[in-house]
Amino acid sequence: MRNTTVVLLGVLSLAGCNKLSTVKVDNPVLGPPPPRVALAQSPERREGITPRPFGGDESSEITQAKGEQPTTPTGEFLHGSQVVATVNNAPIFDSEVLERYGLQLDKASRELSPEETQQLRRQLIQRDLQGYIDRKLLVQTLRSTLKKEQVEMLDAHLNGLFEQEVNRLKGEMKVNTRHEVERELAKQGTSLENLRNSFANQRMAMEYLGAKAQNLPESGRPDMLRYYEKHIDEYTTPAQVKWQQIVVSFDKHGGKRGALAELEKLIDELKAKADFAEVARKYSDGVTADSGGRWDWTQKGSLADKRTEKALFELPEGSISQVFVGKKDYQLVRIVSRRQTRQIPFAKVQDEIKGKLKKEQRTEATKNVLTELYANAVIDTIFDKR
Repeated sequence: MRNTTVVLLGVLSLAGCNKLSTVKVDNPVLGPPPPRVALAQSPERREGITPRPFGGDESSEITQAKGEQPTTPTGEFLHGSQVVATVNNAPIFDSEVLERYGLQLDKASRELSPEETQQLRRQLIQRDLQGYIDRKLLVQTLRSTLKKEQVEMLDAHLNGLFEQEVNRLKGEMKVNTRHEVERELAKQGTSLENLRNSFANQRMAMEYLGAKAQNLPESGRPDMLRYYEKHIDEYTTPAQVKWQQIVVSFDKHGGKRGALAELEKLIDELKAKADFAEVARKYSDGVTADSGGRWDWTQKGSLADKRTEKALFELPEGSISQVFVGKKDYQLVRIVSRRQTRQIPFAKVQDEIKGKLKKEQRTEATKNVLTELYANAVIDTIFDKR
């Protein structure tokens, strides 16, 4: 990543962009990362498109063979080479959006009807398409700011980075040659060309956003304190209690009268200073009887029985409650230990808060960049025609 940043820094600075950040941009807008699963043949080759050295069809200069403008389907089965959107006349194919689902869709096509498979594919495209449009816009913008020699420099560097990815794949797949990697990818329904284009487009889009977000102002102490106070519940731990319980079920003792007789026996033992845990093991019908009726730390507000909860958080530690008469049983509880409500000090979380504010700034910067790009873009999708 450091090498990527160094090279792109030189390219982007010449194009008038701000200095690149080495910090990754947290970006919810771009959609999923480069897919590892794709359709076997690239859409560029199927449609007679000549791809650029790197980045595929991301340039608005790319046109289809015979000078035809890309067209969009109106509802027919999406079979892997249909244009589902155009961004400044550059096409996005259904295969680009669906390639990460290649194996799953192949399996689904054998189990579902053609109509159901079509519906599934369209749903996936509709859900994910926005991220691919965002990425195409960003890559188009980056390339449009670069001179020819800068584009060549960028493509060469990305090719070098992708070779590192190929070497990683060799190790992962336990093969020795590029040809063997290609063969293994074909089994998954993808190719190195598809992975290379996805790799480059994602990297360029993220680095472009990183450049735009580089000079965001640092959050000061007042900003962090405001965040802390606004989200104080996130940094507060409610009161908690460890406790024990004895339950005497009406049903297990032939009704309320039989349960009362059992209750009186265990109360006599407790009055005689018997250990609560031993009495619970002997008499309790509760789910924790085997462990002496013991419950671990229980947070205030988490119990449905408010009478029991009130006793747990009001009685002194070590004390035993009065008998609670329920619809199905008698209950007694004993307070083992209690923690009061605790608040994490600001000093311990200020670095975390600073990171959260930085993330919010980057997210907002990303949205602003895309808003500006969309304002000057011509975008059509198959869903606009419905």
